[in-house]
Amino acid sequence: AAIELIEVATIGASKSVTIGAGGAGGVQAANGGNGGSSSFGSLVTANGGSGGDYGTGNANAEGGAGGAVGTSGDVNIAGQGGGHANYDGGSGGTSYLGGAGIGGYYTTNGTDGTTGSGGGGAGDHGTTANGTGGDGGDGVVIIREYY
Repeated sequence: AAIELIEVATIGASKSVTIGAGGAGGVQAANGGNGGSSSFGSLVTANGGSGGDYGTGNANAEGGAGGAVGTSGDVNIAGQGGGHANYDGGSGGTSYLGGAGIGGYYTTNGTDGTTGSGGGGAGDHGTTANGTGGDGGDGVVIIREYY
């Protein structure tokens, strides 16, 4: 997350707003996708996190790293990384604005993350059919105008 107080004159007539897409949850034998960055023009950027690793059989699956510290903000906050687990899916990383997805149990799917948070990992039990990971939540840009 990145929070910035910006003078109206700096904004000008308009600025582009980019909302980073949440990373896709991993399917069987595949890592989760990375989340995209959200920005307000080139003035402030909040970075997306990385997808979690796929664990096989008894191997632990590691949750993705949280988004790197935001840039150009008066306040810049890094995202929380996801949890790791063995058999059960780890939880997604939480964000400043939303709760994380819950990891799947045994062979069930992880749930999707809310705004700016990671999806829960898939349950995995070795040789049986595994679940799929939840998708990460999309980013957000909040603009408050005051005079």
